[in-house]
Amino acid sequence: MLATGADDGYARIFVGGAESAAFKHDSGVSSVALSHESSMLATGSCAGQVRIFDLVTKRPELPFKGGFMVNQVAWNSTSTKLAVASHDSDLRILDPATGAEERLVLPTRLCKVNGVAWSPSGTHIAACITSQKDPPMDDCTLVLDVATGSEQVRFNKLGLASCLAWSPDGKSLVVGSSERPAYILDVSGGVERGHLDHHKAVRSSDMELHEAVRSVAWSPQGNKIATGASDGLARVFDVATLTSEERHFRHGHCVRSVAWDSGGAKLATGASDCRARIFALAAGTDEAEACFEHPGRVLSVSWHA
Repeated sequence: MLATGADDGYARIFVGGAESAAFKHDSGVSSVALSHESSMLATGSCAGQVRIFDLVTKRPELPFKGGFMVNQVAWNSTSTKLAVASHDSDLRILDPATGAEERLVLPTRLCKVNGVAWSPSGTHIAACITSQKDPPMDDCTLVLDVATGSEQVRFNKLGLASCLAWSPDGKSLVVGSSERPAYILDVSGGVERGHLDHHKAVRSSDMELHEAVRSVAWSPQGNKIATGASDGLARVFDVATLTSEERHFRHGHCVRSVAWDSGGAKLATGASDCRARIFALAAGTDEAEACFEHPGRVLSVSWHA
């Protein structure tokens, strides 16, 4: 089952190569997250709304209204809590069963939360923070204790961090950045383990160079990391050597989202070329085995196979 969110205002579900459901939103769907048993779909929109859909009845559950653009939604490992990262200086944790909402305190009230990820144990949350102060504080990546809300470790000077993912053992983070494509961080030691540097810089309309990695995903086995970037490529890196596989997966435009299947053998991608694709790593080719056309840019993918 593949879920996609696009800027045409729809979240879609694809099963067996065909679209099986579509959920209309009032604005672009900036983030989608399938629950771990694939019975629920959480969505976040560019208008700030968070919705949860029951995929059996195809009906929405409790809506949560924020008011500011949602950058990411993420389930914990038991699919009982949903973390929400948004432009409104808040990191929220939602309980779909009760409708309760908790807000974790961040180091500044003027910031954007670009990305959020639960540790595999569910005891910690990592978040990418961008300051909106003038002059700004250092943009940073934080690891917070969920029970107490206290800051456990902070990583500074990573550039504009926009996305992150935990390793399956909960000991490391990979963080996508504008300064250097991606960093691997040791959470317990609070130090950088290495970086992944194989994406090319691209020039935007304002003629500034951007090397931004837009999405990262750690394989379920922990031995590979996938990245999607502004250069229109999705790449797969070996964690032990920090090297990129020669084969890469190309879209016509920025790759905004990447997601592994549960076996770590296939990679789903979503991009600004209005396509979501599925690539099989063992196939020995960079051609997609499936491609799903969308009316708008694909901003997010979530996959459970």
